[in-house]
Amino acid sequence: MTVPSLLIVDDNREMRLLIRRIVRSVSEDVMECEDGSQALASYIAQRPDWVLMDVEMTGMDGLRAT
Repeated sequence: MTVPSLLIVDDNREMRLLIRRIVRSVSEDVMECEDGSQALASYIAQRPDWVLMDVEMTGMDGLRAT
């Protein structure tokens, strides 16, 4: 079975760390970004299987990035 790749997008570093710990049992292929514009660039470059995105962030928010 293929391990899914994940992209965590949240402007709160501690929240990204918590989410990373939670999803560790699902995947070790985890990328992180802190705003929507970084998320778009990372998504285009890496094409993760799943994206876990915060809605309210500084810069580009999650809704606009999605």
